[in-house]
Amino acid sequence: MARARWAGALLGSDRSVDYHPTSPGGILAGLADVISLPLVCFVSALGEPVQVVGPADPGAEVLSTRGESGTRVRGARKDREEAAFRLLRAGRHGEAAREFEVLWDDFGDPRDLYNAAMSRLALGHFAHAAVYLERYLTSEQLAADARADVRGQLAEARGHLVSVRIIIDGDANGVGLGVEHMPSLASDLRPPLPLLPTLVEGGGEAAVELDPGTWQVVAVRGDVAFRETVTLRPGAPVELHVAAPPRPAEEAVPRPLLVGLGVAGSGVAAVGVGFTIVGARRADRTLHGECSESAALCGERLFRALNTRTWGIALAGAGGGAAAAGLTGLIRDRRSRRLAWIGEIAAGSSLAVLGVVSLAIADRLSAAGPPLPSTTAGWTSWAQRYDELGASNGASLHAGGGFMLGLGAGLAGGALVGLLGQRRRAPAKRSAKLEVAPVGAGLGLVGAF
Repeated sequence: MARARWAGALLGSDRSVDYHPTSPGGILAGLADVISLPLVCFVSALGEPVQVVGPADPGAEVLSTRGESGTRVRGARKDREEAAFRLLRAGRHGEAAREFEVLWDDFGDPRDLYNAAMSRLALGHFAHAAVYLERYLTSEQLAADARADVRGQLAEARGHLVSVRIIIDGDANGVGLGVEHMPSLASDLRPPLPLLPTLVEGGGEAAVELDPGTWQVVAVRGDVAFRETVTLRPGAPVELHVAAPPRPAEEAVPRPLLVGLGVAGSGVAAVGVGFTIVGARRADRTLHGECSESAALCGERLFRALNTRTWGIALAGAGGGAAAAGLTGLIRDRRSRRLAWIGEIAAGSSLAVLGVVSLAIADRLSAAGPPLPSTTAGWTSWAQRYDELGASNGASLHAGGGFMLGLGAGLAGGALVGLLGQRRRAPAKRSAKLEVAPVGAGLGLVGAF
């Protein structure tokens, strides 16, 4: 039977013992280790458990920044740490390890990470212990002699591991990768280990060292995850291939919606151009021609023609705005398309408001212009003066206001139709829950896939 080595430096102890599990001496040595662990924890807990938790004190206590006062956070940390020590004294190493992992995640104190590593070592979870010890060694305040001890513990843990090279086949850009232990016992709970794959030509790859046993490698992208199960045995390194999940299908807007907006917008714009041409010609003939009727009738005919021109310009703007909103539907990325339509609704609404204001100002300028002559003979001089006033007579502003009103209404309306008609993708049958592992280096993967 293979010999085992316990890390006696767990929680302050500085001794380690080689023993053979089936020999009388090995049993006594192993029993001494099991007894020493609660004793060390008990002695540490009688004093200040925050201060005596690792091979060396790497620094002052790091408090949480979750908006609580320092006193409340320190008290909560102390209570939780004491609870973790009680679990250790009761020999419940798995629960103690999980509590220290949560403490590390909440407070970031490297000593909690070290305690989690030692608890995992006691359970024989060497892969997790190695990851935690590697992170613990990055503490700048760790003393040189303690650093040497931790390196020895890390080397001891790595001696039980199997090297695994994971290759991602396919487009690995944006793929999350993690490994999860598949327990043979319900009580054998281990958090997923994060992996940080590197992109290589034709895919990606990552290296990890794992305990012998059954593991699942999970590659996830979006809502789709692929899993590969591997059973590791002590010995030579293993190479494992996992397929990269496909990228989410690009969501296109239904073609009838795009065609409808384009055709309707173009048709409305064409009608608007026609009205504009007719109105402009009638206004020009009335303004520069002879008035054979009363001046009031000629003036009414002129303003009616100018209104027709404004309505035509407004219709042309509305059709162009609707067609532009339809073209936005050609954007393949759903989020970008949605943001573009939202922007068009905002811009269109602003243009429509500005158009209404312009029309109101133009009406006031027209009302303040020269009054119509009382006789037909005075029409020619009035028309000449009205034409010379140019922009100050309100006609040009009236046309511009109509265009802004039409363009804004068409753009906002078309974008709103696009948003409402956008096809929603059916939810994936498989989903992935991403969770940060306690070491805080990348993504671990848990949940149902």
